[in-house]
This record gives sequence, C-alpha cells and structure tokens, in this order.
Amino acid sequence: MSNFISKAVLDQVVARLSDPTYGYNATYNSLAPGYGVPHDSAINFSHVTGKAFNFIRGNVSMDDLINTSAQKFPFVCAFVNRSSNRASGHRLKYHIFSGQVEAGVNVFLSFNRGGVIPDFTPQADCVEETMYTILNRARNAFPNDQNWSDSVVYNGDVDMRRTAVVRGAEFWAQVLSFTATFEANQRGEI
Repeated sequence: MSNFISKAVLDQVVARLSDPTYGYNATYNSLAPGYGVPHDSAINFSHVTGKAFNFIRGNVSMDDLINTSAQKFPFVCAFVNRSSNRASGHRLKYHIFSGQVEAGVNVFLSFNRGGVIPDFTPQADCVEETMYTILNRARNAFPNDQNWSDSVVYNGDVDMRRTAVVRGAEFWAQVLSFTATFEANQRGEI
C-alpha cells in the first residue's frame, strides 16, 4: 500500500486548477475582460505526446522548456517544493507523515511583441487574481469548496513572486511563481 505525501497534495492542486467550472481556464477567462486582456486562455491539463502543450507536473525552468520542447503560452507547471515532517510540527503520532507540504505553480507568460510595450502588467495581474481566487474561493462563498481531501488541508498561506520581464519565449517572457502551504497526514503502516 502506498502512502502518498507530495503526490496527494499535487493531485489536489491539479484537480483545482483543471476544474472546468472553478479552475484556471474558467476563472481566468471570467476575470480577463476586467483587465483588458484576451479571455480565450486555455490550459490543456491533459498532455498529448508529440504536440505543443502548456501544462506539466514538474518544476522546469522557462529556458529549458523553450529549448527542449514544443510548447504554447501561457504555460503552467505544478510541482511540490518541499515537505516537512518535523518532531515539533508532527501533529499526529503514529503516522508515516504528518506535516507541511509546499506546492508550487509557475505560470510562464509570453508577450508576442517585437519592442517594449507600455504596460506588461495586465495579463500578470489577471493570472495573480486567478490563482488567489482558485485557492481561496471557498471562504464564505462556497462552504464545501475547502474540503480538499481526507488527508490534505490547505492552510491559507500562499505567496506570489514575479520575475522581471526578459527577452525570451515569443519575444518577451515573465514567470509568476506561486507557493501554497498544505497540511498533509498519511497514516500508513509503521
């Protein structure tokens, strides 16, 4: 019997991102008009080998992605940064794991313009609101939405960092990196 730790968290994050009603595509496309950005974003959460794709499970740098694979933008990577099962934070005794798992989501943006544009921020701002909405939506509006699973609980800690806009991808590129902390408990066999 497997006792999934990081996989249990990542599966829940990907399930949220790919949800057809409340996930990335639906949320981004509903927010986009307010930011004045195209609202036809579609992340394909099922990778098809041999075709251009825009989602993976794993932490890949934008440069390596561009130099090794056929892809399309925006591009999303979902992964786990770390897990921590410390004695002081070990909440449930006699479990294989009881602690924090930090999941990451990187969103690679590309701006298809030859020269510098006056405002690179609207698309990044829309992605930022999209991710915060997906993770925090359940607060009051949908009471059952924070039921992640029996073994995974989102604790509400999420951070976002933006890289500088640099030459790359289709002309200009930027990465938005999100990290969110989860509590995970896996009983398993000891």
